Amino acid sequence: MIILESRQMIDVFPDVAKRYLEFNNLKSQRKLRIWHVNELVEKMEKGLFRFGEIAFCKIKDEGIYVIVNGQHVIHAIIDYGKSVPCVVEKYIVDTPLEQSELFRQFEILVRSLPEMADVESEALKVPWPHWVRSAVISALAIDLYRKAGFSLHNKPSSTPSPDNRTISPSRLTKEIRVNNLKYYLKEGDFICDILTEGNPSETKRKNVRHLVKGSIVFMMMQTWRKNKDMARKFWIQVRDGEGLGKNDAAKALREFLIESSGRKYMIGYRVPSNHQYIYRIAVAWNAFIEGRKTSLRYRPELQPPPLMAWSNRTNNR
Repeated sequence: MIILESRQMIDVFPDVAKRYLEFNNLKSQRKLRIWHVNELVEKMEKGLFRFGEIAFCKIKDEGIYVIVNGQHVIHAIIDYGKSVPCVVEKYIVDTPLEQSELFRQFEILVRSLPEMADVESEALKVPWPHWVRSAVISALAIDLYRKAGFSLHNKPSSTPSPDNRTISPSRLTKEIRVNNLKYYLKEGDFICDILTEGNPSETKRKNVRHLVKGSIVFMMMQTWRKNKDMARKFWIQVRDGEGLGKNDAAKALREFLIESSGRKYMIGYRVPSNHQYIYRIAVAWNAFIEGRKTSLRYRPELQPPPLMAWSNRTNNR
């Protein structure tokens, strides 16, 4: 439960602001925007600054307050050198996840999706690198669209299927995406293991740039749900390309993904749609499961084929 402990309108003097900074120790706090601090100072000097908003929060069992809103105002007061009226709030929450949820409510300087995800990941104790978290959140957004009954061909204004209207694409906000991260931790661990080659502490993005796309990561999730062991084998082959024959489905997919990744910035090159990525990956996966080759033929008028979980031919491979 999130409890408002106190709310006061007080004049915050520079020396008090400096003491406030001692509580600016939220590990995933956003980086300070000096330009925004300077902007606030200028407004204070011109008499255009109305009042600041500062919020502290503590987790009940820990008893340590952290700043969840107002660090830019605090720095501006220190630079301004005079007192400034501020609404100062104190909150108490039961869990780190509630602290993350509270953090997301303060959008005076709009919080980006990665910033929200960083705080939520800290609360969830997720070890994935920042770029892996971003890929997972992009993938789960596609998963939420699909669960809501939207076709990959549809635009955000499209109408979902009559039997599932829980999420509208136009209402899939940053907060909804981040709040759903906790339901994708197992899939995320698998994706992190593949993308970081089993070592999240090292930067591996350059080696897997052909895999770091929301629709591709979405399909990594889907194949993992179908067959965990085969998904690991398949995606390691697509990632590394080692020991593959010319007729291997993983090789055909790897070449398509590398070509798409390498040419996406070329003038005149038409980047494949999410539908095309998902369709071709589904074709490659099914061929891999059945132990046969494939040309990855794309049929844009059709929905992607259902993913196979197993094949009798798999036992003989």
